[in-house]
Amino acid sequence: MMELMENSLPENVVPDLILLPPYAFPQNLKNLAFSGTTLQWKDLSILNIQYWRASCDHFPCLERLFLERCFAFDSIPQDFADITTLALIDIRRCSKSVENSTKQIQQDIKDKYASFVEVHIL
Repeated sequence: MMELMENSLPENVVPDLILLPPYAFPQNLKNLAFSGTTLQWKDLSILNIQYWRASCDHFPCLERLFLERCFAFDSIPQDFADITTLALIDIRRCSKSVENSTKQIQQDIKDKYASFVEVHIL
């Protein structure tokens, strides 16, 4: 499980981190969590993310997606609606556009696959 939670690093530490490209993630990845948007990463600027390019092929076994405090993040990639293993999207303190994209993905999964993805928006 790749989990980037706020307690991982003290807030005053800004490491020089690089996010791996999508093909470098394990194909059996089941949980993906991003938290905090004050640090900038060189690739995708994941902790101050505005645009995320990914497809369902990048995370074929993803079951749960967690986004927390991603204030500048525009949306979850719409291709995530084609991840048939996706069961939960948990959004906490993110932008309204992220909330809207989450609801759209939930609806698309329902329409395309007659399936249900649990969504938590706080």
